[in-house]
Amino acid sequence: MATKKDLVIFRGDSFNRTLKFTNSSGKAIDISNWTIYFTIKFGYQMGIDNDSDAVIKKVYPISNGTSGTLVISLTEDETLKMEPHNYKYDIKVKRPGGIVNTILYGNFLVIESVTKEY
Repeated sequence: MATKKDLVIFRGDSFNRTLKFTNSSGKAIDISNWTIYFTIKFGYQMGIDNDSDAVIKKVYPISNGTSGTLVISLTEDETLKMEPHNYKYDIKVKRPGGIVNTILYGNFLVIESVTKEY
């Protein structure tokens, strides 16, 4: 089951979120050979909205994932290119055997930063 979590960032800031994959007893799941997709779009438009229209699209192929941990990140330059807006995002995983699941989704709110010089 996917978890809804809204995220808020300031335009021009770095963004890092650690994803930790664990089983029901809290032990790390080996995510080796998984692929993780992080996509941000203006919104959902059934039948119109393609991944090629994404504002941000990142793909993380995992070769050694025995720790069950992955950091999803955006650079200052990437977030600076994003206009202030309430975007939509999701994170999907594709496991060996072709199993695909959305694990996280929600609003991705980009707010204009007050400070411009840094």
